[in-house]
Amino acid sequence: MVAVPVAIPARNRSTSSVEAIFRASNPAAILSTADHSASSNQYYARMPALLARPWIATDRVADDRQYVWREPPLDGRDIAFLQYTSGSTSSPKG
Repeated sequence: MVAVPVAIPARNRSTSSVEAIFRASNPAAILSTADHSASSNQYYARMPALLARPWIATDRVADDRQYVWREPPLDGRDIAFLQYTSGSTSSPKG
C-alpha cells in the first residue's frame, strides 16, 4: 500500500480536494482520528464510496497491536507516500 496524506477539511469548508484525491487514489482504507471518523457522515455525505471504505481510528488502536507490525522489505525504489498538491488553482495532482 502507498500512503496518501490528506488534510482534514476545516469545519464548513469544501471537501472538493478530498473528493478529487479520493477519486484519483481509490484508497483501500481511511486512517483518521476517532473524532473525525465519528463526524465523517456529515463531512462526506456526498461521497458514499468514501464512507463505505474501512475507517481506522489510529488514536484508538490498542497498544498491543504494535507487536503485530512487521517491517516490510523495502529498497530505494519503493514509494514511501504519494503527496498531492493543494489544488488551490485546479484539481489536486499526485
